[in-house]
Amino acid sequence: EVEPDSSRVREGLNDLYPLVVAAIEREIRADRYNEALRVIDLLDRAIPNSLAARELRAKVARRSGAVSGAASGARVASLDLPG
Repeated sequence: EVEPDSSRVREGLNDLYPLVVAAIEREIRADRYNEALRVIDLLDRAIPNSLAARELRAKVARRSGAVSGAASGARVASLDLPG
């Protein structure tokens, strides 16, 4: 662990913040939700109560639910046999 109150640590986190958010966004777009959530958890540890972490977590929930719902719909549609 690093000293959380260190100005050098805070500066480093601020420098990395946009890169980390961009990486999470890429993972979400690629439907790699587990990896996105793993990095969001790290972001949340580094910067507690981060608005970006909350928004990204909500985005993962929406996207993964939409993908899951679409997959269920496709499975149900494939079971519809002509009567």
